[in-house]
Amino acid sequence: MGNSDSSAGAASGSCAACGEALQEQYTQAGDKAYHPACFKCAECQDVFGADQDYIQNGGAFYCEYCYGQKFSPKCDLCDEPIVAGRTMFALQREFHEECFKCSRCDAQCSDKEQFYSELRKVARGSKRGKAEIVDDDRSQEVHSKVVLLCKKCNFSDMKGGDLCAWCDQQVEQNGVYALNKRWHEECFACNDCGRSLLENGT
Repeated sequence: MGNSDSSAGAASGSCAACGEALQEQYTQAGDKAYHPACFKCAECQDVFGADQDYIQNGGAFYCEYCYGQKFSPKCDLCDEPIVAGRTMFALQREFHEECFKCSRCDAQCSDKEQFYSELRKVARGSKRGKAEIVDDDRSQEVHSKVVLLCKKCNFSDMKGGDLCAWCDQQVEQNGVYALNKRWHEECFACNDCGRSLLENGT
């Protein structure tokens, strides 16, 4: 990381960005000099302010935000770049430490405690941990996400629990048992048309 240095005085040579002759006011970055208005982030094109930090990569300069968006790994849960703090891992995916939570109860998971993880196809914009059943025609609407479960919630899954196979929420009463799984009545529906599979006794 560097820091832009505004200098004044007799400058010789040309601006490293535009090639025009330097004036008395110029900005020094590393071994190159720039007109203050030419010293910009390569991504957003915002001019670096006096004493503003920048990051150099491959000969280009980036503000901290753009560098994070372009080069830093993305958290599998929130899709925001991981630029600081501890990084957590599951199934070769990376997470902010604060995002490394049970998908069902929001309990914080830790690499020092037992947790369970699996990849699920999740509809874009759907709630975290909701297992979306998709077919090939809708593949463009989904992406693969790691679903984390704490030990308690995973045990509930293993014993069949009272969790709906569609929405992963608790089935309090009047549930449906089918295909060796529990469902809310309103969730037990055709995936294509949404019509309840309980209608007409089906």
